[in-house]
Amino acid sequence: MNKSGQVVLAGAGCSRRHLTAECLEEIKSADVIMYDDLIDDTILQFAGSDCRKIYTGKRSGRESISQDEINMTIIKEAKTGNKVLRLKGGDPFVFGRGAEEYIAIRKEGISCRVIPGISSSVAVPENVGIPLTIRKISRSFTVVTGHTADGTEEDMRALAGLKGTLVILMGLGRIKKITLDLIAYGKSPSTPAAVISNGFGPGEKRIDGTLDTIGQAVEKAEIKTPAIIVIGPAAAYHLSDEGSQGSRDLPVLVTGSRFFSENLSNRLTESGINAWPYKTIEITERDWEYNKKGFGWIVFTSANGVNIWHKRIKRDREDLRSYAGIKFACIGNDTEAELMKCGIRADFVPREHTALALGKELSERILSKKDDTDNKAVLILRASNGSAGLTDEFDLHGISYNDVKIYDSIPVKDSCGKLPECKIIVFGSASGVDAFFSNRDNKESSFIDRAEFVCMGRYTAERLRKYISDESRIRIAGEYSFDGIRDAVLHMNE
Repeated sequence: MNKSGQVVLAGAGCSRRHLTAECLEEIKSADVIMYDDLIDDTILQFAGSDCRKIYTGKRSGRESISQDEINMTIIKEAKTGNKVLRLKGGDPFVFGRGAEEYIAIRKEGISCRVIPGISSSVAVPENVGIPLTIRKISRSFTVVTGHTADGTEEDMRALAGLKGTLVILMGLGRIKKITLDLIAYGKSPSTPAAVISNGFGPGEKRIDGTLDTIGQAVEKAEIKTPAIIVIGPAAAYHLSDEGSQGSRDLPVLVTGSRFFSENLSNRLTESGINAWPYKTIEITERDWEYNKKGFGWIVFTSANGVNIWHKRIKRDREDLRSYAGIKFACIGNDTEAELMKCGIRADFVPREHTALALGKELSERILSKKDDTDNKAVLILRASNGSAGLTDEFDLHGISYNDVKIYDSIPVKDSCGKLPECKIIVFGSASGVDAFFSNRDNKESSFIDRAEFVCMGRYTAERLRKYISDESRIRIAGEYSFDGIRDAVLHMNE
């Protein structure tokens, strides 16, 4: 008898920002993830390295796996003892066929747990400033589908009589018929209407009109699915910052390690920019040994190095007080900030945040009268592919050092599904550039030929020029930090 696993039926919301903590934990622990078309693919990067990902998307007009096949696959995977995460966009029970899957799973005696998600019917309109309910204007909202598997239609006469907000999912292909039917059954032609295309995605767009004009406006704007139709007085509202649309029109893809891509994406999002993290590098700790005795300085060239060192300290139950008398140098502000989280303030950060500048300026500091450390030797804790510029400067200035390789930066293959189509791509390192382009043939990535690029440092830009010959599309951040990249991205929209 096969050992039965379990199934988690979860809603992933409309973007990674709406992912619940409970759903995130299930993504990290799943053996198999079966995911739909309308999830934010970047959340798949949180899955374990051994997790199998099975795409089960269904889109109108495209060949796709049937619902019966999906049910059978879920059951088959669970019966082999796997923990299966059935991941759906929005909420699994809001036009997601979650109920059908749950019934089929439980019929086989398999455990199934449900995790709610934020439905696009609520989140997408709100994101562009449409409140579904507003006192004295719209006291209710109704969500219906404009497309059904069996071809049946909603009762348009009943919908026309509603006084609240009408939200129609999957109705873009029939928008003219829908609006004409509502008018024919008594809905005023001047009723405000809006269509939001690709909500929370690159190229998100809102089209406004009235019931008798919205169909033509959508056709003229060449709006494509996925799209949501909102009808009613609330559709006329724009409760969002005036400058936010410009940032939505400038979607940014942030590549690199999980730490870099996630933290920078969050920083950009806080500034009103649509940013997507795309992990191209896996940080893997090496089997490393070091002895801090005999060194007056410890040097970190990345936040990843700080994290790995700090985990090692906790793992070895090492007392931070044993580092008394040792000074710390960091390559830049972001690495310094990560060190500060460990309770240690950096003693030195170079003016220019590069390995070459770190080696040159720290050597000058150590050899100057300003440095009061008794021991001038340097312990470097960094990646195995760290820049030779750092140690070249130490050699040039006669600084004694031990260059300890504590982690590897390994290119990641297919870390998530479809590559988000963005206008700007950010690179934080030369190795990140190589890792990104090594994946290019496996992605729907023609937009790369039109994209602009922001690089952290001139060495990263030099590596990018191996792949991109048009110099006008490459910009180097004025400051080699998260804030520097954020400012460079914002200036590209001026």
